[in-house]
Amino acid sequence: MAETAEELRQEIEVTQAQVGRDVDAINEKVNPSRIVHRRVERARDTASSLRERVMGTARSATSSVSDQGGAAQSRLSDLPDMAREQTNGNPLAAGLLAFAAGWLLSTVVPATPLEKQAGAQLRDMAEDVKEPVKERAADIGSQLKDDLQQSAQEAVVNVKKSAQQAGQAVADEGKSAGEHVREQATDSASNVRDNGSR
Repeated sequence: MAETAEELRQEIEVTQAQVGRDVDAINEKVNPSRIVHRRVERARDTASSLRERVMGTARSATSSVSDQGGAAQSRLSDLPDMAREQTNGNPLAAGLLAFAAGWLLSTVVPATPLEKQAGAQLRDMAEDVKEPVKERAADIGSQLKDDLQQSAQEAVVNVKKSAQQAGQAVADEGKSAGEHVREQATDSASNVRDNGSR
């Protein structure tokens, strides 16, 4: 009898431990701060990866153009002959050399009033667009927060229900097992008394 009661206690402890682990796992998965943290990390990783691809390409292109610009500047007198030789039958090379020459000239020659005016207009247009984009981003962030908060609250309610049901099931099982052990102990005591009186 004692062996059966001990087995029941161990089984109840194992069940309680499993329910505890399940509740912890569910809590980890539906906890609003954890959800937000996982999404923020995923967004950071994506942005970092994208930035590395773009900046890596931009850095190598800048370095290449800068090197070519320096070489072109030192050989400015040889530029027409060199351009003819290198671009003969190669339109891509001609375009690249034209770009490098334009870039070199743009760094040497100051901006014209018309260019300054166009730059100012672009800045003004960007300022006009900045606020609506900022507001839209804030609205989306707020909406995302509300959606996550509602989902998280529903998940918490579901976890609580599951935990209560599991706890009640364990308690009922323990109570039933205790009553069964008590009945068997009473029967065994009765049998021992009956056998002892004979």
